[in-house]
This record gives sequence, structure tokens and C-alpha cells, in this order.
Amino acid sequence: MLGVETDGSVEPLETPRIVGSPTTTETSAIRFQASAQGVANKSFGLNHPKNYLGYPLAHYADGATDDLMMDNDVVREIDSARRGAAFLNLIDDRPEGVRLTPLGREVVRFALHRYGSVEDALAVFSEWHGSSQRFYDLAPAWGQLTRRVVFAYPATQLLVEELQEMHEHGIREPTLVNLVEWLHERHPSFAIELFVRGTDDARERVLSRDGELQLAELTDGNVYHSPTVFQLKAMLYHAGIVAERGAEPSNLDPRSDRWTLREPL
Repeated sequence: MLGVETDGSVEPLETPRIVGSPTTTETSAIRFQASAQGVANKSFGLNHPKNYLGYPLAHYADGATDDLMMDNDVVREIDSARRGAAFLNLIDDRPEGVRLTPLGREVVRFALHRYGSVEDALAVFSEWHGSSQRFYDLAPAWGQLTRRVVFAYPATQLLVEELQEMHEHGIREPTLVNLVEWLHERHPSFAIELFVRGTDDARERVLSRDGELQLAELTDGNVYHSPTVFQLKAMLYHAGIVAERGAEPSNLDPRSDRWTLREPL
């Protein structure tokens, strides 16, 4: 993308990046990406869904959103919570201010129905502070709500369908390497944007000049995109969708990191 100044000079605004060989069938699969930079620059910074569910409640409640988030032990990283809530389509974060989306308003309605007020609902969040238990099991009603919200995220829908198809093809316990290889055959741009770090070094290691996948490089956890293999996978785990939680790339062995549906059909 080039920007033209009033004096006629031209400056690159976004430069090309290696993403593989896109096909027309994957257009809808990558439509969720916020920009040409995809999920590399705008994605999840926190690994528990309660941190994002709490934001529309705190925004709706009387009082300062940031104070309510911290006072109720929702999370202290408010900016990350706001960005993630926007990415999950719970809020519309505009320059003129934050507005609740229809999905965000549904989260508020859930809280009002269950607790009578969003303030009382937020007070419950302190009970979950520091818990490592799967959210779907710790708070089943909230877990069901989380599952609905996380599944509405388009990347989740495609991942679940592909993991189900892998299961049907006899790949019952796919590793991260298996998953990326499978996705690259079907949705190459989606696979690279979602799973591989956005740096030129990582892209050049994982893809040849012809856009072919270099499988040997996929065994190195450092080439992977942390917000996917750690934060997104952790949320899928807490929502009861996948069987295992994620890990930071520095602690990740892609050959043993399992991407299995908790309840394959």
C-alpha cells in the first residue's frame, strides 16, 4: 500500500509480507483479520476469557471502567482487556469512545438475568482470581457464555471444523506441526497469518521462495505466533473446546503440543 503526499512524493505504508499461496476458497477464512498485518499486530494479550467478558460489564456499570476492572480483580492489564474484547466483538473501540456491540450487550443481559446488576456480577470475578481450573468447569454458566463468545470468533470456527475433519481422517491427536501442515494445504494464508510470527525471519524460515512449507522449521517453537499458540489456545481450553491449554513459544515443543477437540464427533 502506497501513500501519496500532496507534493507528489510516494511513501510505502504497508509492505508485502510472506503469507503463502492464497486461494479464492480461503477468502472468508481470513476476512476476520483486522488489516493487511492480520493477527500479528492486533490480537489477544491475555489468556483467560474472564478478562474480556468483564470489560463490557465494567463499561456498562456506573463508575470508571478501569477502576471497576481492578477493584473486582478482573485484570489489571486494562488495555489488553479492551483490545481483546474488541477483537471478540464484545465492544466497538472507536476514537470517540467505546460502545457495546450486540454480542457485548448480550453479555450484559446475561449478567443482569443471573445477578440482578452488573455490579453484583463483577463482584463474582474476584472469586476466580488466580484459579488455574478450566473456566468451563469452574463456572459452568459463564463457561457456556464463554463458549458462545469464543466460537463467534471466525478463527475458532475454522479451527474447529478443520480439527474435526482431521479426526475423521484418522488424525486423532494432531500436534501443532500436524495442524499447521494441514491448514497450509487448505488455507495457506490463514495458516501462516494465524500461527507464524510476523517477522521476516520467521516467515523466511517457514516458507521457501515459492511459498512451500518448510516442515523442519515448524519443530522450533520460536517461529510461532504467541497470541495464537498461547493466548487463543488457552481461551479455547477454558471455553471447553480443545483438550489442552497453550504454551509460550519459548516453552513450546510443537511436536508434542496437542490440538485435540475436547469432544470430537
